Amino acid sequence: MSVDENSTGNEWLQWIQAFEHAEWGIVINRADVTTLEIMNAAFARMHGCSIGELRGQPIESVFAPEERANLPDWIEEAHRKGHISIESRHLRKDGSVFPVSIDVTAVKDKQGKVLYRVVNVQDISQRKAAENALRDSEQRSAAIIATLTEGIVFHNADGMITLCNAAAERILGLSVDQILGRTSIDPRWRTIHEDGSPFPGETHPAMVTLQTGTSLSNVVMGIYKPDDSLTWISISTHALFFSENDKPYGVVVSFTDITNQKSMYELLEQRVAVRTRELKAILEVSQIVSSNLELGSLLTIILEQLKQVIDYTGAGIAKLDGDDFVIVEYLGPISREIMLGFRASVNQDTGYRKVAESKQPVIIDDIWGNEPWLNMLRNITDKEMLAKFQDIHSWMGIPLISHDQLIGVLRLDHHEPGHFTSAHADLGLAFANQAAIAIENARFHEQAQRFAAFQERQRLARELHDSVSQALYGIALGARTAQMRLETEPEKLAEPLDYILSLAEAGVSEMRALIFELRPESLQNEGLVAAIAKQSDALHARYNLQVITDFGPEPDISLDWKEALYRVTQEAMQNIARHAHATKAEVRLHQNDSCLVLEIRDNGMGFDPGREHPGHLGLQSMQERVAQIGGTFAVVSQPGMGTTISVSLLL
Repeated sequence: MSVDENSTGNEWLQWIQAFEHAEWGIVINRADVTTLEIMNAAFARMHGCSIGELRGQPIESVFAPEERANLPDWIEEAHRKGHISIESRHLRKDGSVFPVSIDVTAVKDKQGKVLYRVVNVQDISQRKAAENALRDSEQRSAAIIATLTEGIVFHNADGMITLCNAAAERILGLSVDQILGRTSIDPRWRTIHEDGSPFPGETHPAMVTLQTGTSLSNVVMGIYKPDDSLTWISISTHALFFSENDKPYGVVVSFTDITNQKSMYELLEQRVAVRTRELKAILEVSQIVSSNLELGSLLTIILEQLKQVIDYTGAGIAKLDGDDFVIVEYLGPISREIMLGFRASVNQDTGYRKVAESKQPVIIDDIWGNEPWLNMLRNITDKEMLAKFQDIHSWMGIPLISHDQLIGVLRLDHHEPGHFTSAHADLGLAFANQAAIAIENARFHEQAQRFAAFQERQRLARELHDSVSQALYGIALGARTAQMRLETEPEKLAEPLDYILSLAEAGVSEMRALIFELRPESLQNEGLVAAIAKQSDALHARYNLQVITDFGPEPDISLDWKEALYRVTQEAMQNIARHAHATKAEVRLHQNDSCLVLEIRDNGMGFDPGREHPGHLGLQSMQERVAQIGGTFAVVSQPGMGTTISVSLLL
C-alpha cells in the first residue's frame, strides 16, 4: 500500500468514526431514493429506534404528519441551492413529536447533478423549551410593564429610546411613535430642575447612567407636555451590561408622576410656613406680655403682631367697663383719637353683646346685611360714626376671658364681605388670650403699685415720726429751755442753743434722706455716691452712730444698678439701726477696671447667717435685688463679731 493510499484510508477511518459517534443524527441518501439508507446511531436513538428498524423506511415516516407535505419542496430546494437549513418536527417510535433542526447538503458531480444528500439532524427540544420559556417570560414581563402605572422606557447604547410602555405615553403626553427614536438631548424635550432652572439633556439621568454606568434613584425633573402643562416626575435608572463589557449596552428608565404629591407638598410647606409665622407671632407677643407691664404699648404690639397673621382693615381692643365696652386701643383707617373711648352698651343688640352672651367668637359676614338686628343697630348708631364704617363689611369679635370672666372683646373688621373664617377665629383666640393676660397683668400691677405706694407712705410716716418729729419736739423743748435761761441764767444759754442746733442739723439730714427717697430721679441727677452719703448722714444723725465712709468717684453704671445698690445700702443701714446694737458702721464703694464693690460693715452683735434671725427678710430682699442685676451678694457674720455685707458687680 502506498503512502497516498494509506493517508486516504486514515481519512476515511476518521470520517467513519465521526459518523458513528457524532451526538447529532446523520443520514446519507442517494438523490433519487426516498427511503432511509445510511444513518448513524444518534439518528436512530433520537427517534427511539434501532438503525435496522429505520433502514428502508420512507423518509417521510420520521416526520410528524403535519410536516410531511413540506418534504418534497425541501428536497427540491436543497437540490437546487445545494444547502438549506430548516426547523421541523419529527416523530418517535412511541408517537411523541419533537422539534429538530435539519441541515441538508446536496453533493453534486462536476456537471452539477445531485448524487446524494447528507443530512444533519439535531434534537432541539431543550432549546425550544428554553425559547418558549423565554417567550413566555417576555410576554409576562411585557404584560406587567404594560399594566404598570410607572412609566418605563429603554435607551440603547446610543441613548435612543427603543421601548416604552403605555404609562410612559400617558405621563409624558406623547404617543409611542413620538417617544421611540428620541434621545435625551432631543431639543423637543423641555425640562427643568426643581428650582426652575433648565435641565440640559446631557445631564438627564439616562445619559448620566449611560456615560458612568451608575444607576440613579429619585431624580426629580419637571417636563412640559405638548399642551404646555408642567408635569413633575421622579426618575430612577438601571444600567444593563454584557458580562464581558464595563460599558452599559442600555439603560432601563422608570419614572412616576409626582405632580400631585409635589403640589400637596408645596401646599403643606406653605401651610407650615403660615403656621410657623402664626406661632412665632404668638410667641413674640407672649414674651412681650410677660416682660412688659405698660398696657398701652402692649395692646399696640398685640394688634401689630395680629396683622402679620390675620389680614384685617381695622382692629381694636375693648375693655368691659361696667355695662359698656370701651375701646382702649385701635389700629386702622379711622382716626385713633376718634376710636379710643368709643363705647358700646352691653344692653344693645350688637356684635359685642353676642360675644358677651356666648363667650365665643362671633363672625358677621356683612354689617350692612338685612338681618333685623343689624338694621336696628344701624338705626340707633350715631350717624357720624356710622359713616366712618361705610367701607367696612366683615366684622369679627373674639372674647377676652380671664378666670372664666369676660373682661373685653378683640374686634376686627375688613372691607370685603365674608372675609373672616373659623380659622381666623381660632387664631384670633390665641391673641385675645394674650390681650386678656396683658390687661389683667396691668390691673394687678396697678394694684401692686397702689399697695406699694401705701406701704411707702406708711414707712415714711413712721420715719417722720421716729426722726423728724422727734427732732422738732427736741428743738421746741430746747428752745423753751433757752428762753428760760435767757431770763434767769444768760451765761448758760450756749448749752441749749448747741442742743437745738444739733437737733436741727439731724432733722435736716433726715429730711434730705426722706426727700431723696420720694424723688427717685435724684439718684440719676445727683448720683449714687451722693445718695449713699445722705443715707450715712441720716444714720449718724438719727442714731448717733459713728459712720465712716470711703467712696471712690461716681461709678459709670446703669440707673437700674444704681437703684439696686442704693436700696441694698438703705436696707443694710436699717438693719444696723434696728438689730445690730452697733456703735460704728463703715460704708465703702470702690471700682477697678473690671469690678464694682459695695461693702457695709458694723461692729454690732452679729448673728449666725445659717439660722433665722431678725431682719432675715431684708437680707433676702437684698439678695434678690443683687441677683436681678447679675451681681454677687455675700454676708459674713457671727455672734459678737459684727456683720459685713458685700455686693460685687462685674463691669
